[in-house]
Amino acid sequence: MKQNNLKVYCRVIGLKESDIQRGAIDSLEMNEDGIKMMNQDFKFSQIVKDQQLELNNEVKEQDQWFITYGECSSGKTTAMFRENGIIQKIGELYINNQKEKDVSICMIEIRGNQIIDLFNQQQVKLIESNESFNCQNLKKVTIQNTDQYIQIINQGYQNRTQQNGRMNNLSTTYPLVVKLDFGNYAIQFVDLVGSQKALNCTPQILKEISFNNTALSQIECILNTKNETQRLLLCNGNLVSKVLKNAFRNSSLTNLIVCVSAANIYEKETFRILQKIQRL
Repeated sequence: MKQNNLKVYCRVIGLKESDIQRGAIDSLEMNEDGIKMMNQDFKFSQIVKDQQLELNNEVKEQDQWFITYGECSSGKTTAMFRENGIIQKIGELYINNQKEKDVSICMIEIRGNQIIDLFNQQQVKLIESNESFNCQNLKKVTIQNTDQYIQIINQGYQNRTQQNGRMNNLSTTYPLVVKLDFGNYAIQFVDLVGSQKALNCTPQILKEISFNNTALSQIECILNTKNETQRLLLCNGNLVSKVLKNAFRNSSLTNLIVCVSAANIYEKETFRILQKIQRL
Protein backbone atom coordinates (compact mmCIF):
# COMPACT_ATOMS: atom_id res chain seq x y z
CA MET A 1 0.00 0.00 0.00
CA LYS A 2 1.02 3.64 -0.33
CA GLN A 3 3.13 4.49 2.68
CA ASN A 4 1.35 7.83 3.20
CA ASN A 5 -2.02 6.07 3.62
CA LEU A 6 -0.87 3.29 5.93
CA LYS A 7 0.41 3.72 9.47
CA VAL A 8 1.70 0.73 11.42
CA TYR A 9 1.64 0.66 15.22
CA CYS A 10 2.75 -2.03 17.68
CA ARG A 11 1.30 -3.08 21.03
CA VAL A 12 3.30 -5.57 23.10
CA ILE A 13 1.79 -7.62 25.93
CA GLY A 14 4.07 -8.64 28.77
CA LEU A 15 4.17 -11.95 30.63
CA LYS A 16 0.87 -13.44 31.74
CA GLU A 17 0.55 -15.68 34.78
CA SER A 18 0.13 -18.69 32.50
CA ASP A 19 3.37 -17.74 30.69
CA ILE A 20 5.29 -17.55 33.98
CA GLN A 21 3.94 -20.95 35.04
CA ARG A 22 5.36 -22.36 31.81
CA GLY A 23 8.79 -20.91 32.63
CA ALA A 24 8.63 -18.06 30.11
CA ILE A 25 10.82 -14.97 30.33
CA ASP A 26 10.47 -11.51 28.77
CA SER A 27 12.95 -11.70 25.89
CA LEU A 28 11.76 -8.91 23.59
CA GLU A 29 14.27 -6.11 22.96
CA MET A 30 12.34 -2.86 22.55
CA ASN A 31 13.38 0.73 21.93
CA GLU A 32 11.42 3.97 21.55
CA ASP A 33 10.34 3.33 17.95
CA GLY A 34 10.55 -0.41 17.40
CA ILE A 35 11.77 -3.92 18.17
CA LYS A 36 15.10 -5.61 17.55
CA MET A 37 14.86 -9.36 17.00
CA MET A 38 17.11 -11.93 15.32
CA ASN A 39 19.49 -9.09 14.37
CA GLN A 40 16.69 -7.29 12.53
CA ASP A 41 15.15 -3.90 13.34
CA PHE A 42 11.38 -3.43 13.02
CA LYS A 43 10.17 0.18 13.09
CA PHE A 44 6.68 1.49 13.90
CA SER A 45 4.83 4.79 14.02
CA GLN A 46 4.44 4.08 17.75
CA ILE A 47 5.15 1.17 20.08
CA VAL A 48 3.80 0.56 23.61
CA LYS A 49 3.94 -2.25 26.12
CA ASP A 50 1.09 -3.24 28.47
CA GLN A 51 -0.75 0.01 27.81
CA GLN A 52 -3.07 1.45 25.20
CA LEU A 53 -1.82 3.31 22.14
CA GLU A 54 -1.99 7.10 21.92
CA LEU A 55 -3.23 7.62 18.39
CA ASN A 56 -3.43 10.88 16.46
CA ASN A 57 -6.22 13.05 17.92
CA GLU A 58 -6.72 15.06 14.73
CA VAL A 59 -10.23 14.74 13.30
CA LYS A 60 -10.24 13.93 9.56
CA GLU A 61 -13.56 13.80 7.74
CA GLN A 62 -12.75 10.88 5.45
CA ASP A 63 -12.97 7.11 5.64
CA GLN A 64 -10.59 5.56 8.14
CA TRP A 65 -9.83 1.99 9.16
CA PHE A 66 -8.27 0.73 12.38
CA ILE A 67 -7.25 -2.94 12.07
CA THR A 68 -5.73 -5.12 14.80
CA TYR A 69 -3.40 -7.83 13.51
CA GLY A 70 -1.38 -10.54 15.23
CA GLU A 71 -1.26 -14.15 16.39
CA CYS A 72 -4.23 -15.75 18.14
CA SER A 73 -4.72 -14.26 21.65
CA SER A 74 -1.92 -11.70 21.31
CA GLY A 75 -3.95 -8.84 22.77
CA LYS A 76 -5.74 -7.63 19.63
CA THR A 77 -9.16 -7.47 21.28
CA THR A 78 -7.68 -5.79 24.37
CA ALA A 79 -6.12 -3.10 22.19
CA MET A 80 -9.40 -2.53 20.38
CA PHE A 81 -12.21 -3.00 22.92
CA ARG A 82 -10.96 -2.59 26.47
CA GLU A 83 -11.06 0.59 28.55
CA ASN A 84 -9.26 3.46 26.79
CA GLY A 85 -8.78 1.20 23.78
CA ILE A 86 -8.93 2.27 20.15
CA ILE A 87 -12.70 2.06 19.81
CA GLN A 88 -13.30 4.17 22.90
CA LYS A 89 -10.66 6.84 22.21
CA ILE A 90 -11.30 7.34 18.51
CA GLY A 91 -15.07 7.03 18.84
CA GLU A 92 -15.30 9.58 21.64
CA LEU A 93 -13.04 12.00 19.76
CA TYR A 94 -15.20 11.96 16.64
CA ILE A 95 -18.60 11.84 18.35
CA ASN A 96 -17.72 14.85 20.52
CA ASN A 97 -16.55 16.69 17.41
CA GLN A 98 -19.73 15.96 15.41
CA LYS A 99 -22.45 16.93 17.90
CA GLU A 100 -24.69 18.47 15.24
CA LYS A 101 -24.53 15.47 12.89
CA ASP A 102 -26.45 12.20 12.95
CA VAL A 103 -24.15 9.37 13.98
CA SER A 104 -25.00 5.67 13.72
CA ILE A 105 -23.20 2.46 14.55
CA CYS A 106 -23.42 -1.13 13.27
CA MET A 107 -21.50 -4.29 14.20
CA ILE A 108 -20.91 -7.48 12.23
CA GLU A 109 -19.09 -10.76 12.74
CA ILE A 110 -17.82 -12.71 9.72
CA ARG A 111 -18.58 -16.34 10.54
CA GLY A 112 -17.12 -18.38 7.74
CA ASN A 113 -19.07 -17.47 4.60
CA GLN A 114 -21.77 -15.62 6.53
CA ILE A 115 -21.99 -12.05 7.81
CA ILE A 116 -23.90 -11.82 11.09
CA ASP A 117 -25.43 -8.60 12.43
CA LEU A 118 -24.39 -8.59 16.09
CA PHE A 119 -27.30 -6.37 17.14
CA ASN A 120 -29.98 -8.87 16.11
CA GLN A 121 -28.00 -12.06 15.30
CA GLN A 122 -29.43 -12.13 11.76
CA GLN A 123 -27.50 -12.97 8.61
CA VAL A 124 -27.00 -10.03 6.22
CA LYS A 125 -25.62 -9.72 2.70
CA LEU A 126 -22.67 -7.55 1.74
CA ILE A 127 -23.30 -4.64 -0.63
CA GLU A 128 -20.19 -4.17 -2.73
CA SER A 129 -19.46 -0.53 -3.58
CA ASN A 130 -16.64 2.03 -3.68
CA GLU A 131 -17.77 3.46 -0.32
CA SER A 132 -17.35 2.21 3.24
CA PHE A 133 -18.74 -1.29 3.76
CA ASN A 134 -22.48 -1.81 4.01
CA CYS A 135 -24.93 -4.71 4.09
CA GLN A 136 -28.57 -5.23 3.18
CA ASN A 137 -30.93 -5.00 6.18
CA LEU A 138 -28.05 -4.18 8.52
CA LYS A 139 -29.30 -2.71 11.79
CA LYS A 140 -27.92 0.76 12.48
CA VAL A 141 -28.25 2.27 15.95
CA THR A 142 -28.30 6.06 16.27
CA ILE A 143 -25.79 7.42 18.80
CA GLN A 144 -26.63 10.52 20.86
CA ASN A 145 -23.55 10.73 23.08
CA THR A 146 -20.35 8.93 24.05
CA ASP A 147 -21.88 7.12 27.03
CA GLN A 148 -24.50 5.56 24.78
CA TYR A 149 -21.78 4.73 22.26
CA ILE A 150 -19.85 2.61 24.77
CA GLN A 151 -23.05 0.98 26.01
CA ILE A 152 -24.12 -0.02 22.49
CA ILE A 153 -20.64 -1.37 21.70
CA ASN A 154 -20.74 -3.55 24.82
CA GLN A 155 -24.21 -4.86 23.95
CA GLY A 156 -23.11 -5.91 20.49
CA TYR A 157 -19.89 -7.43 21.79
CA GLN A 158 -21.85 -9.77 24.09
CA ASN A 159 -23.01 -11.63 20.96
CA ARG A 160 -19.48 -12.25 19.71
CA THR A 161 -18.33 -15.87 19.35
CA GLN A 162 -15.56 -16.93 21.74
CA GLN A 163 -13.68 -20.11 22.59
CA ASN A 164 -10.76 -21.25 24.74
CA GLY A 165 -7.53 -19.55 23.64
CA ARG A 166 -3.84 -20.32 24.00
CA MET A 167 -2.60 -17.15 25.70
CA ASN A 168 -5.90 -16.09 27.29
CA ASN A 169 -8.76 -18.03 28.84
CA LEU A 170 -11.03 -16.83 26.04
CA SER A 171 -10.17 -16.05 22.46
CA THR A 172 -12.37 -14.57 19.74
CA THR A 173 -13.25 -16.96 16.93
CA TYR A 174 -14.27 -14.75 14.00
CA PRO A 175 -13.32 -11.31 12.63
CA LEU A 176 -15.48 -8.45 13.88
CA VAL A 177 -16.13 -5.07 12.27
CA VAL A 178 -17.61 -1.97 13.91
CA LYS A 179 -18.71 0.88 11.66
CA LEU A 180 -19.19 4.38 13.06
CA ASP A 181 -21.09 6.24 10.33
CA PHE A 182 -21.12 10.06 10.09
CA GLY A 183 -22.99 10.22 6.77
CA ASN A 184 -20.34 11.65 4.47
CA TYR A 185 -17.60 9.43 5.89
CA ALA A 186 -17.19 6.49 8.28
CA ILE A 187 -14.68 4.99 10.69
CA GLN A 188 -14.31 1.22 10.67
CA PHE A 189 -12.75 -0.79 13.50
CA VAL A 190 -11.63 -4.32 12.56
CA ASP A 191 -10.60 -6.98 15.07
CA LEU A 192 -9.03 -9.77 13.01
CA VAL A 193 -8.53 -13.34 14.19
CA GLY A 194 -4.94 -14.58 14.41
CA SER A 195 -3.65 -17.66 12.65
CA GLN A 196 -4.08 -20.93 14.53
CA LYS A 197 -2.81 -24.49 14.36
CA ALA A 198 -5.34 -27.30 13.90
CA LEU A 199 -4.44 -29.67 16.74
CA ASN A 200 -6.90 -32.26 18.12
CA CYS A 201 -9.96 -30.29 17.03
CA THR A 202 -13.42 -31.16 15.76
CA PRO A 203 -14.25 -30.99 12.02
CA GLN A 204 -16.25 -27.78 12.61
CA ILE A 205 -13.40 -26.05 14.41
CA LEU A 206 -10.99 -27.30 11.74
CA LYS A 207 -13.22 -25.64 9.13
CA GLU A 208 -13.24 -22.37 11.12
CA ILE A 209 -9.46 -22.38 11.54
CA SER A 210 -8.93 -23.07 7.84
CA PHE A 211 -11.23 -20.20 6.85
CA ASN A 212 -9.60 -17.71 9.23
CA ASN A 213 -6.05 -18.70 8.26
CA THR A 214 -6.90 -18.34 4.56
CA ALA A 215 -8.46 -14.92 5.16
CA LEU A 216 -5.43 -13.73 7.12
CA SER A 217 -3.01 -14.92 4.43
CA GLN A 218 -5.08 -13.10 1.83
CA ILE A 219 -4.95 -9.85 3.81
CA GLU A 220 -1.19 -10.16 4.29
CA CYS A 221 -0.80 -10.59 0.52
CA ILE A 222 -3.02 -7.56 -0.15
CA LEU A 223 -1.11 -5.35 2.27
CA ASN A 224 2.15 -6.19 0.53
CA THR A 225 0.79 -5.40 -2.95
CA LYS A 226 1.78 -1.90 -4.07
CA ASN A 227 -0.53 -1.54 -7.06
CA GLU A 228 -4.07 -0.49 -6.08
CA THR A 229 -5.81 -2.28 -8.95
CA GLN A 230 -4.08 -5.55 -8.08
CA ARG A 231 -4.91 -5.11 -4.38
CA LEU A 232 -8.60 -4.63 -5.08
CA LEU A 233 -8.68 -7.68 -7.36
CA LEU A 234 -7.11 -9.78 -4.60
CA CYS A 235 -9.86 -8.65 -2.22
CA ASN A 236 -12.42 -10.66 -4.20
CA GLY A 237 -10.89 -13.97 -3.12
CA ASN A 238 -12.30 -14.08 0.41
CA LEU A 239 -15.34 -12.71 2.27
CA VAL A 240 -13.20 -11.03 4.95
CA SER A 241 -11.10 -9.18 2.40
CA LYS A 242 -14.26 -8.24 0.48
CA VAL A 243 -15.66 -6.57 3.61
CA LEU A 244 -12.33 -4.77 4.17
CA LYS A 245 -11.87 -3.92 0.48
CA ASN A 246 -12.17 -0.14 0.87
CA ALA A 247 -9.46 -0.16 3.56
CA PHE A 248 -7.02 -1.03 0.79
CA ARG A 249 -7.83 1.88 -1.54
CA ASN A 250 -5.26 4.64 -1.94
CA SER A 251 -7.86 7.16 -0.79
CA SER A 252 -8.46 5.49 2.60
CA LEU A 253 -6.53 6.15 5.79
CA THR A 254 -5.62 2.76 7.23
CA ASN A 255 -4.06 2.15 10.64
CA LEU A 256 -2.63 -1.32 11.30
CA ILE A 257 -2.12 -2.21 14.98
CA VAL A 258 0.33 -5.12 15.25
CA CYS A 259 -0.04 -7.07 18.51
CA VAL A 260 2.71 -9.37 19.81
CA SER A 261 3.79 -11.08 23.04
CA ALA A 262 7.05 -10.40 24.86
CA ALA A 263 7.22 -14.00 26.14
CA ASN A 264 10.06 -16.08 24.70
CA ILE A 265 7.78 -19.11 24.33
CA TYR A 266 6.02 -17.22 21.50
CA GLU A 267 9.25 -15.98 19.92
CA LYS A 268 8.71 -17.82 16.62
CA GLU A 269 5.17 -16.46 16.27
CA THR A 270 6.29 -12.92 17.11
CA PHE A 271 9.16 -13.02 14.61
CA ARG A 272 6.84 -14.36 11.89
CA ILE A 273 4.41 -11.49 12.43
CA LEU A 274 7.18 -8.89 12.43
CA GLN A 275 8.61 -10.27 9.20
CA LYS A 276 5.18 -10.10 7.58
CA ILE A 277 4.81 -6.38 8.26
CA GLN A 278 8.46 -5.47 7.58
CA ARG A 279 7.78 -4.82 3.90
CA LEU A 280 4.81 -2.48 4.49
